[in-house]
Amino acid sequence: MASRGNGNGPAQPLGRGTGRQSPPRRAVSEDIRVRPGRSGSLSTETTTGGQRGGLERSRTGSTGGVGKIFTGMAAAMRGAMRRSDTSASEPSDVGSENPRRTVDPSSPPVYSPLLRGVKVDHTLCVGKPGEAMPGKGTRIDVLSSQELLYSSDGSAALDHRSYSPANFYQACYRHEPVNMDRGCFGHCANGTNFGSVFDGVTAGGKINAYAAQAFAEYTYKFIIDKHEDFKQGRGVNELLARQMFVGAIDRLNNPVTASGKFEAEGGSATGIFIMFEPCGRGDYVIGNGASIGDTAAILCYAERCECRIISSTGFRRSDNARDTGGQLTMGMGIMGEIWNFSTPVGVNDLVILCTDGLMDNCRGSDVSVLLPVVIRCRAFDAYPAEVCPTVRGENPCLPSIADVLAYAGNPDMKELDAMPLPEPAIAVLRLSHYLAWVTMALNELENRYYGAELLCREEEQKRQALLSSKQPSKITDDPKATLKHITASIESIKEEQDAIHEARKTQYVGKTDDAIIVVISPLHKLGRRSFSGQ
Repeated sequence: MASRGNGNGPAQPLGRGTGRQSPPRRAVSEDIRVRPGRSGSLSTETTTGGQRGGLERSRTGSTGGVGKIFTGMAAAMRGAMRRSDTSASEPSDVGSENPRRTVDPSSPPVYSPLLRGVKVDHTLCVGKPGEAMPGKGTRIDVLSSQELLYSSDGSAALDHRSYSPANFYQACYRHEPVNMDRGCFGHCANGTNFGSVFDGVTAGGKINAYAAQAFAEYTYKFIIDKHEDFKQGRGVNELLARQMFVGAIDRLNNPVTASGKFEAEGGSATGIFIMFEPCGRGDYVIGNGASIGDTAAILCYAERCECRIISSTGFRRSDNARDTGGQLTMGMGIMGEIWNFSTPVGVNDLVILCTDGLMDNCRGSDVSVLLPVVIRCRAFDAYPAEVCPTVRGENPCLPSIADVLAYAGNPDMKELDAMPLPEPAIAVLRLSHYLAWVTMALNELENRYYGAELLCREEEQKRQALLSSKQPSKITDDPKATLKHITASIESIKEEQDAIHEARKTQYVGKTDDAIIVVISPLHKLGRRSFSGQ
């Protein structure tokens, strides 16, 4: 969770807008009807070239002036998330006699051709013996983004990427990029899924990533052990949620205790989890969860193109970018209030768990329709070729539902209502591409700002070396002229930074940040086969 801007209005620091562009026209949106592979299991091939590695790699671009040495992030972001087979065409459900997808418990799992070649070997969490399937989550030994992870039956997925400028961490913390967001999903023996996400507070560096990772792992183990206890009613559930958060921040849960490294003492994170409880009905379950800080759980309905935020928080409560609304701190305590929630969830619905990296880039007034449209639209199968036209210019704003529909080719809302929800892995990829569409212009601008910061630091080191040298002639033939040149260079860099800062406040909107998105179905494969609501 970075503290560089708030997506709900013209944001904080940092280039100049290049004017509005017309949104690209797309074919009428249609969902992918996916078919089972021959083996009935997910591909484990590794991606190649620009397909993997993600948003934190960059290529050098030429921007003129000081900008010649700055990193051009937009092209690297496009190459990182674009898949070579995203153009694979499948029949549309639109216009069919029965476009709604129903659950056939005897049918094998289905996967989309969009996912071929995606690396899926980052397994963190291993369930207890006899558990339906092992879960997956981010790894503590990998500080950078870990991309797409999904379950073997396709019922749960997470996407772990960063939309922060690559130069940010080097300029502010003097180390390589760190994705502060962490999370996991898992599968209970009673046939249900669960998930959690935690967002390390950026200030303080990687210690907060270690804390967020430790909280996610503890949550996984707690739910695996205690999921049957959540059947005892709302009061007990609230006590269990607090017990879980209290255990997560216990010093005994500090990773350094067991490993001797990954020190998380004092590290802070916001977080949220959800799990599902059978309720005696065959068509829905009860979603129980709790959150602290500006994280969110969003319920997407299968029977219509709508969603609602089911957690008690989600959007930042103020324009103060440092106001998380509450957080857990390893070894120290709980700051703020734990918000519990409980709601019916249809067995064909999907739940999105996310941090402020997604929520701060959505218009609050449109979120109930915007996110369901994104996850149903094939326009977001591929990495966006152009920047969202509304996020920069004289009056920048986050895209409305009308802007998203225009990008998707203006499909009829009735068509979208009739579309089935995609599988979770497709949903998280489409949400990630939406975030790239909204943030890529700002990412490149802020990368120039922090690149200037690094260059200014280098020039200052040269200046100090020259001033402190007893024999400056060994450094340069003309010390006075060199010193004057360096000083002028620093002033020029700072002037450009000031211009970028001003443009950032008035001509750009959105928020560059880390993001983790978990999308889960209430039931996993074995749960669908045996679920009777008992």
